[in-house]
Amino acid sequence: MKKAYEVLRIVLPILGLILGGIKVLGVPIETDTFRQIGAPHWAMPVAGLFQALFGAAIYFRKLESFGLWASTAFLALAVVLMAAHGMPRALVPATGAATLLFFAYARGVALRGKE
Repeated sequence: MKKAYEVLRIVLPILGLILGGIKVLGVPIETDTFRQIGAPHWAMPVAGLFQALFGAAIYFRKLESFGLWASTAFLALAVVLMAAHGMPRALVPATGAATLLFFAYARGVALRGKE
């Protein structure tokens, strides 16, 4: 479990930066998603910035817990908004949230020193 924790501690911030950057840059699938949920145009780059910051926080030990739970809450909100608008793509952030919850479990095991 410690190995999973160490790998995800590197991979998750990279994914947060990439996926946040996609929103900041206005990639068409993200633009379509935000349009379908009725969000204002400015919300996408702001959401991307927060997603990138929350993801990057996971890399830093002192901010790791904050980044983990902020990212999970952010993805849960995305799932709710997308599902409420009948978007099957809601499974994408749901998978991300599940991965973050697995990371939280692996983190707990690793920090307790159990394998």
